[in-house]
Amino acid sequence: MNRFKSIGLLLLLLAALFILSACNENAQPEIPDNDHVGHTELGDDASPSKDIAASPSKDNSSSHVSEQLYVYVPENAVRLNDNELDYFNSSFFVSGSDIYDEHSLPLRFLTSFYNIPEDIDMYELCYNGFSHDSTIISPEEASLLAEKGIDANLDVRKITAGEIDDILREYTGISLKDSKGKGLERFIYLPEYNAYYISTGDVNQAIKYTVTAGYRTDDGEYVLWYDLNENKSTDENQYAKVTLKKEDDRYIFVSNKKI
Repeated sequence: MNRFKSIGLLLLLLAALFILSACNENAQPEIPDNDHVGHTELGDDASPSKDIAASPSKDNSSSHVSEQLYVYVPENAVRLNDNELDYFNSSFFVSGSDIYDEHSLPLRFLTSFYNIPEDIDMYELCYNGFSHDSTIISPEEASLLAEKGIDANLDVRKITAGEIDDILREYTGISLKDSKGKGLERFIYLPEYNAYYISTGDVNQAIKYTVTAGYRTDDGEYVLWYDLNENKSTDENQYAKVTLKKEDDRYIFVSNKKI
C-alpha cells in the first residue's frame, strides 16, 4: 500500500513540474517605457536598425509629422512632441523660393556631414553665395580672375571671407579662422578682396527635409532625425541626425551625421 502511495506522489510531483515549466515558457518580458530607454550613442558606421526602431509614414502635405519615427532616447533626455517637431519643420528649417533668405540658411548646414563644426564643408555651405550681390564682379576682379582661368562673363559667384565668418559665428559659434577650411581649395581666392570666387553655372536649390523624430537633453542639446531620401523617388529610408545646441535665443549646429 505504501508503495502505491509513493508512486502516486511521484506522479503528482512530475505533473506539477511540467505545468510550472509550461507557464515559464509562455511568460512575456516586461516592456520598458518608450520615453526613457537608455542606449549607447552610435558611431558614424553604426547600423541604423539599432538606433531606429520603426519608420514613419511619409506625408509631405504639411509640416506636421503624421507618425513620429521611433528612436531610443537617453536617460537624461526627453522625446520631442509634435509641437516641437513642427517648430523645426516650419520655423527653423525653412525652404523657400529665395535661397538667400536668412530663414533658409539653416538648411545649408545639412549639405555636408561633420562630427564637429570645424569640419563643415565650406564648398557645400558657400556654393550659392549669401546674397543677390554675390554675382556682382568688378572689372578689376574680372581681370584678376581671368589670369587664374575664370571667365567672369560666365556665372561667377563671390563670397567674402567676412560673410563666411559671420555665418559661421551665427550658426556654429566658431569663426572662419577656427574652421579647417575644408572645401575652400575649390574656390579661387583673391587676397586683394579677401574673397572667394567660383564659376557655378547654376545654383543649388535648398532641399527641404522633414524632422521626423528627436529628443532634447538636460544640457540643451537637440538631436533631430531626418530622412535623406525624402525627396527621392525611392521607398528606402536613409536617415541622418543633426545635433543642435540651444544658446540663449538661438540654436547652433554641433554635428550632422549619416546613420
